[in-house]
Amino acid sequence: LAFAPCCHDAHVQALIAMAGNLDNANQLPAPTGVPVLHIMSERDEFNAYPSSIAFDHAHLSSPRALLSLLGARHLPPFVDPTDPHFDVVITSTIDFLDGTVKRDPDAFARLNAAIMAAPTLATLERS
Repeated sequence: LAFAPCCHDAHVQALIAMAGNLDNANQLPAPTGVPVLHIMSERDEFNAYPSSIAFDHAHLSSPRALLSLLGARHLPPFVDPTDPHFDVVITSTIDFLDGTVKRDPDAFARLNAAIMAAPTLATLERS
């Protein structure tokens, strides 16, 4: 609904993909202008990090943000509150949605600050 050329819905204001290889979709993303936050775990057992990020660089248009969870595995950062990446995922998701859906002018500054405060846990690339 966010960027598939066949099914784009203008009501969709943002897309967050968590631990998924976007290359597995049936078609390439179209540049719809919908902001994308793709959160990938560096040591994901199911979706190879290098190929997932390479696909994003080649096919996702701006505005996009790539949040890399350093040393993380596939599922724990998203479901286990004891995982050190869990709070980064929660904070990043909220800040991204505040900035895109709520149009909060300070949200992306908070997102950047949260990632800078956790340099051993995550990196953020925005375009």
